[in-house]
Amino acid sequence: MPDLNLNSLSRFSKKSTRLILEEYSHCEVPAGCGGVVLRWRRAGEPIPFTMRTLFASKLSAIFLDETVITRHVRPDVMFGTHVLGFHLDKIAPDDGVIMFRAEISQQFLDIITFAGDFPIRTQANGRWRYTFGTPANDDWKHPDFDDGKWQPLQLKEMNPMRPHGYSLSRFIDNLKDEGITPLGTQEDGSFERPIWIRYVFSITEAQP
Repeated sequence: MPDLNLNSLSRFSKKSTRLILEEYSHCEVPAGCGGVVLRWRRAGEPIPFTMRTLFASKLSAIFLDETVITRHVRPDVMFGTHVLGFHLDKIAPDDGVIMFRAEISQQFLDIITFAGDFPIRTQANGRWRYTFGTPANDDWKHPDFDDGKWQPLQLKEMNPMRPHGYSLSRFIDNLKDEGITPLGTQEDGSFERPIWIRYVFSITEAQP
């Protein structure tokens, strides 16, 4: 009698050194409660990244270069130099304004070695710059824009309290544990005003 082997689904598994298997939860695509969507993607295509954010006030928009992106999807970025832009409707200079992180999806890290600025985290390093003056046009969304008149954000603690007494203290602590620094303006005061923030970054494939 031949030996009998327990059937296993592992024999149907697929791996590729050229393709990346992406997983999207039901929060990102309409897959039904608890559902998931799988997609194969070629390694040479734009690179998706995930974001984790906290803002001090209502967010008007996040930009990747000139494209508006949302916090709840994975934006795609090509190799090269880019600008992350933020427009917040009202902020009080007394408190921190932004905590932000962007990371490349793990599926890509498994087969590609990247160089450049990823993972991106808010840090008081002079590269996160802001202005209270409404930009005259969309030039500020370009990497070669001269932001010398914009001010660098500095370390400033976020106000954890939200309307109706809700506290974000634990969430803020979790972000700090991930190396994300709360940043705010150099000004003080409770007068609310809109703000524009930009951060220039690059992403390349590391050379062997």
